[in-house]
Amino acid sequence: MLQINNISFCYGHAEIISDISFRVNRGEIAAVLGQNGSGKSTLLRCLNRVLRSHSGYVTLDDKRLDKFSAEKIARNIAYVPQRLETAPLSVFDAVLLGRKPYFTWQASRTDFEIVEKMLYRFGLDSLAHRPLHQLSGGEVQKVALARAMVQEPKLLLLDEPTSALDLKNQVELLRILREIVEERNIMAILSMHDINIAIRYADRFLLLKQGKLIGDVEHNKLTSEMLETVYGLPVEIHTTEQNVSFIIEKV
Repeated sequence: MLQINNISFCYGHAEIISDISFRVNRGEIAAVLGQNGSGKSTLLRCLNRVLRSHSGYVTLDDKRLDKFSAEKIARNIAYVPQRLETAPLSVFDAVLLGRKPYFTWQASRTDFEIVEKMLYRFGLDSLAHRPLHQLSGGEVQKVALARAMVQEPKLLLLDEPTSALDLKNQVELLRILREIVEERNIMAILSMHDINIAIRYADRFLLLKQGKLIGDVEHNKLTSEMLETVYGLPVEIHTTEQNVSFIIEKV
């Protein structure tokens, strides 16, 4: 279980997130929703200690993250930023970097096999020897997620993972993520702008507004009033006969 206890973070005198507490259980996907500038990316970066929160603390399986070494954090938490730098690497080598916390001098046959399986799972096997800079933005995003998956973390932190993907690839990527979270019994926290994609795959929603957590609700407890408070727009939640929900703006 991941437990966040009253964390806050400031840039100078500007408080970006304030007194945030919540928890995520094994096997869950939590979607962080909020307007631009609400603190979504800052929150994720505090959870893996890229940024050091100014107050509060985070525990993973009842162990405080501020006591973890950098290597131990890398073995337990994988972070995918909004943009992956396209270094002069092949797709295979870029994904293999995700295994770095597990070897000192060179990768083993096991590391290579894990990478090969993940490339196949994401449909990237035919691009294994392609340089990153020759890929589309959506393909680079899939490489970034594959690299995170081969870390075999307990917690995945994904900052707008579908932002560069078309609808088909958004659904495919989140379907694979859903499968892996359930298979490995791990946790995932995603910041997202597309609420209709989030509502198809997330188990719970963390609602941020101006750096404050104003809602922490399970999937079936999300209401249009909550979303109206977060986004300042009148919306409606509709559920089909197949129990698929979607959100539209009121006219």
